[in-house]
Amino acid sequence: MKDMIYFNCCVDWDPKDVHVDGGLCDMIDEEVSITRRTFLAHVDPTELHHVESMLGYAKHPRQGLTMAGDFHVSYHRSRLHGECVYYFKHSAIEYVFIDPESRLRSRWLNHYECSECGNEWSDEWSCQCDDRCPACDTSCSPIESDDLREAA
Repeated sequence: MKDMIYFNCCVDWDPKDVHVDGGLCDMIDEEVSITRRTFLAHVDPTELHHVESMLGYAKHPRQGLTMAGDFHVSYHRSRLHGECVYYFKHSAIEYVFIDPESRLRSRWLNHYECSECGNEWSDEWSCQCDDRCPACDTSCSPIESDDLREAA
């Protein structure tokens, strides 16, 4: 199985896909708890490190709390519209990873401008979400997002 990529979190979920058959609620209702080790065997490490950084986790225990050391995080496997997904829960928010070739994949090209240092950059995401400035690590919201599904 390919390394799964970050797809979306429940906070940014399309409201039309929450209560439909096979949608977010069904995914949560049908979850199977797994170990972190199993989760790590299925997700892309670079994608996971980026999400961990966005959540404020340290890279190493000497630097602070790591996601691996946070006993409030749980790991799960389930199905979303018939496709196998892996996700973790952090503060009761599901962060979902999917196969990179999944038909579920939708993409946004988010454009950012850092309020601290003025750096500008763009990055592809599965949702219109915050990102960290590559220059100074400040959390920034997109100033504009392009729906790449419309460009296809």
